[in-house]
Amino acid sequence: MGDPASPLLWNLYLSTFQLSPHPDNITLAGTTISHLEHANDMVIISRSAAGLQHHLNELADWCYNNFLTLSPSKSEVIIFGDSHQTVGQLRKSDPITYICGIPPPPYTFTVNSEPLKLTDSFKYIGITFCSTEHDIFARLYDNKAKAAIVSSHGILGTERLVGHGCIPPKSAKTLYTALVDCHLIFGCEVTLDVTNTKAGKSPKQLLLLYRWSLLLVPSSTTLY
Repeated sequence: MGDPASPLLWNLYLSTFQLSPHPDNITLAGTTISHLEHANDMVIISRSAAGLQHHLNELADWCYNNFLTLSPSKSEVIIFGDSHQTVGQLRKSDPITYICGIPPPPYTFTVNSEPLKLTDSFKYIGITFCSTEHDIFARLYDNKAKAAIVSSHGILGTERLVGHGCIPPKSAKTLYTALVDCHLIFGCEVTLDVTNTKAGKSPKQLLLLYRWSLLLVPSSTTLY
């Protein structure tokens, strides 16, 4: 870890990993996608419970043959589609089981005979996915909007140090781009806006920041 050669060595080591074809594999533009890797963080994908367990078994066998160890305690399963309601129903009917993450049959998945926790929200490479909302990125939008609001409060608080109206619009724009906009555009290259309820709407706190940056009064009219 930390050596510049580590990524290359890991890619060479992992290059032998392949999952066998399965009827429930996902295909995009003629390319089968059954697994994704970012360093040693791996995602296994399937359109069915049987297909997912099949791939998990293959992964466990490959790791065993290549002197690697999986961490079932750090692995979770998230279900999208109609089956995701199972998690919501479990949360209401049996909250203890839900907190423990014990999935009901047939959604019991194992690695090396150890059960995997079932979740309705998971973060991968900084992107939060959720299975209980119509928009799978709903929680990502909420979390980043809250982070943007916190940053905007910090910018607005600078008036206490420099005085009201002493920050020119150009400097305010620089602060906004560095501290606020980075949260609002986070993951925009990969997250799809499937609804209008989350994306593209600025909270009132951010509208106040926009007006403040332009040296406008809080009651000024906002045009879209």
